[in-house]
Amino acid sequence: MLKNNLNEEVLLRQFSASGQFENVLKILNKNKRKSTFNINAQSSNGNTALHWACCKAIEKEKGYTSDYSKIIRLLIEHKADYLIKNKCGKIPYDFLKHMPLDEHRGQTKRSGILNENVSCYFALINSLLKIECMKTMFSSEFESALSLTTFFHVILDSLELFRFFPDESKEQETFLILSLACGVSTEVLPLIIYFQYQGKKIHYVGIDNNSAVIQDNRLRYANFENVEFICADASNLNEITNKIPLYSIDLAILRNADFTEYQKRQSIFCKIVDQVIPHFMKPNSPLWISFQTEYELNFCKTKTKICQNFKKFHANNLCDTGEMCNFFTQHKNRTVVNHPDRFSIILNSERTTPEETLACSLKK
Repeated sequence: MLKNNLNEEVLLRQFSASGQFENVLKILNKNKRKSTFNINAQSSNGNTALHWACCKAIEKEKGYTSDYSKIIRLLIEHKADYLIKNKCGKIPYDFLKHMPLDEHRGQTKRSGILNENVSCYFALINSLLKIECMKTMFSSEFESALSLTTFFHVILDSLELFRFFPDESKEQETFLILSLACGVSTEVLPLIIYFQYQGKKIHYVGIDNNSAVIQDNRLRYANFENVEFICADASNLNEITNKIPLYSIDLAILRNADFTEYQKRQSIFCKIVDQVIPHFMKPNSPLWISFQTEYELNFCKTKTKICQNFKKFHANNLCDTGEMCNFFTQHKNRTVVNHPDRFSIILNSERTTPEETLACSLKK
């Protein structure tokens, strides 16, 4: 129990501001059935607990931290109002729009592209604001057919990513990441930030068969001090293997791979999945698969040897890990259902036995 006589709405704001996730959780659980408790109670300057969490997430350690992102998600899940304005007219999201300026990199981190991408780290709030939804409704409030589960695949630190790595890798300063394809995305950007907060550097090997995409991403990754970008042509397996020592990859990412027959992409990408990724990853290191459609995921499962070379890392897949926010939104008198945009799973590079099979089915 909390040993403090202060009003618990005040305590909620204080704990949200100081990043005390466990205490925020205790207050919300303790008062969830009390009609007199107001999660949106405002301080003298009009800030709610969500305002403070978003504001201090920026101020603390020059960037976002795992406790603040968990608090932000928790408050949203408990129906904190993300559109309420303080006395300066700011909503909580306004505090998340800009990455803190790095004194050593000057104007670089003020680029519009980077600020837009950084907002993806808090895609939960960002997605809600894009449709200007006026009310959040949890799936439990709907009946029968409308009681669907939707996911926002967002805040990576809640996944506790380092628990997926073998113990001997956790202390190293630099991680080698192989990604097919190579683009900065809503999955990759939080990953880079996650490693940055752990004080880790990244050697990022991006594989693609589009030279323009590779060049564009080379410029994008230049914004991150902790990332060295190494490009490789997907159609040239020798180029890829010459740049990567055997059993050196700490994390492999397979996302949005183009399995169409256009320019022999299906053949090229399947070779990378079967011949490069399994043989260049460190033993027991994670492979992160993330596709936009379930069809792509199932195609990868059936057309490659991924089920023979990898096995499921934990009982839970990526979408199952942690309590994700499930809701519908009401917008202009119509219900907007936010469907998941990712079908993801984390696999282990330890080979399966002949008796084992990989269950790649994911919850929607």
